[in-house]
Amino acid sequence: VITRVVKPQSILEIGVANGMSTAYILGALNDENISPESVTIHAIDRPQFAYQIRERRGKFGIEGRGGLIPDNKEVGWLASNDIKSNYNYQLHIGDFTHILEDILETSGNLDLAVYDASKDSDEMKFAYQRCINKLNGEGVLISDDVLVNDTFENMIEPQDGKFNIINDTGIYRNVRLS
Repeated sequence: VITRVVKPQSILEIGVANGMSTAYILGALNDENISPESVTIHAIDRPQFAYQIRERRGKFGIEGRGGLIPDNKEVGWLASNDIKSNYNYQLHIGDFTHILEDILETSGNLDLAVYDASKDSDEMKFAYQRCINKLNGEGVLISDDVLVNDTFENMIEPQDGKFNIINDTGIYRNVRLS
């Protein structure tokens, strides 16, 4: 819904995993007939594959763990490769705390930032700060699992924008002039 309203041209997704959010974003862009030539999507993931967790923790180590990529699948596999190839979709594999600043330096300002990665408060704060500073005048930051700690509210409350928390998802809309 937010993709359909904002009609973003510059998108950052931190935490891709299986690609559910990617699929929704790309699907909305496609459904809204947003020109693929006008859209750039930077996606960052530090993937966790099921086989890696099994190797470290045994077969019971993967039970109840969301975000694990199944064996023989790739990062973002739920999103259509056909639609990805239509848009300027760039997948960056690595620890976002090491590569985010370089990506933001070359990406320009953001219309939409989606955070669904580490729930570590320091890492969340790192990502939120950088994303908020790169949002366009009415850009939007969406973050999943914001109720695990107070980081989202603490980072967003002093900003000039508006925010809501719906279930466990935080939505912040910038209102400063570009």
